[in-house]
Amino acid sequence: MLKSYCQMNKYNEHIAAVFEELKDFQTATVELAYNQLQKKNRYLIADEVGMGKTKIAKGIIAKSLQKNLSEGKPYRVFYICSNQALANQNLKDLNIFKDEQYVDVKFNRLIFFALKRNDSQQFSLSSLTPSTSFKITTGPGHQQERMLIYTV
Repeated sequence: MLKSYCQMNKYNEHIAAVFEELKDFQTATVELAYNQLQKKNRYLIADEVGMGKTKIAKGIIAKSLQKNLSEGKPYRVFYICSNQALANQNLKDLNIFKDEQYVDVKFNRLIFFALKRNDSQQFSLSSLTPSTSFKITTGPGHQQERMLIYTV
């Protein structure tokens, strides 16, 4: 029980630090987006370059993680991005804990959505990009993934 309490406390400290980084308008956007996501499956945040969309996304992730932890459920984030280089950079920025153990590079292909995970980690970040998941090529790739894409 003590270990669980200490683990929750560690998570809450990191979550609080995310909110401390946000400016007032970013916090307001996090609250609005989070509330909308409780009603719908998606929400678009669009703004000019440099206004903090990634920080807002990190705030939404933190708020969602907080809720899942209170319910005892793990929280998995799949970041869909145009290319792997940008995905890798943004995964670092979105990582609430600033610890690579939470960035799950093993699950960066579409097929892994269908696989049951055996880990007990409460939080993880993964990315999906056209080059790793959606592009059907003649290269080696994963047969199971191509079958899934074909079926979808």
